[in-house]
Amino acid sequence: MKTTLLAGVPRVNSPEEIHWYFWQDRHRKLLAKVKSFTDLALVCQAIIESAGGSLHILSGPMTSGGIGNGNKKINFKVIKRATEFMWTERGLRILSHLPFEDKLDELVSHWRVTTGSSEYCWILMEEFYGRILTPSNFAGMHFLDDWRSSKGATYERKCCEDRVIPIHDLGVDFSKMILALLQKEEISLAE
Repeated sequence: MKTTLLAGVPRVNSPEEIHWYFWQDRHRKLLAKVKSFTDLALVCQAIIESAGGSLHILSGPMTSGGIGNGNKKINFKVIKRATEFMWTERGLRILSHLPFEDKLDELVSHWRVTTGSSEYCWILMEEFYGRILTPSNFAGMHFLDDWRSSKGATYERKCCEDRVIPIHDLGVDFSKMILALLQKEEISLAE
């Protein structure tokens, strides 16, 4: 992957570094202690504040909808590569939500066991994304073309509309380009 220096965007040595760029040791220690979605939102808020706010974030299907039709492994690869592209090629300081995914999975699993529910975990959206999506934190949210197929992305879009966070639709051509990059880089979309 080409890593270029764009105005205001720090150079990274590897694509993986983008996802952890704003994290400090103290954030990783806090993450290990998280017991609730609210706790996780507080860790995320600390990261955003350390980064100086005015970040961008990507939204797209993860567990419902998307290219993977709800297959998180496939959707994860698409969002990961799209986040890297937005940083290196578009010059946006993107807060990757991917480092939070393991803890989110753990909390959702706990919620399912505790509640006995197999329904969509709306508390994740309300207590995590609902708390961090503010205009002071984000200069924009960028939506993959198939965001409408995702319950979570639909919720995030409504938050942005209600809170006047700028919305940027990436469009079908962007999604096709990300898929082509994944294929070129020989990153399999198969599980």
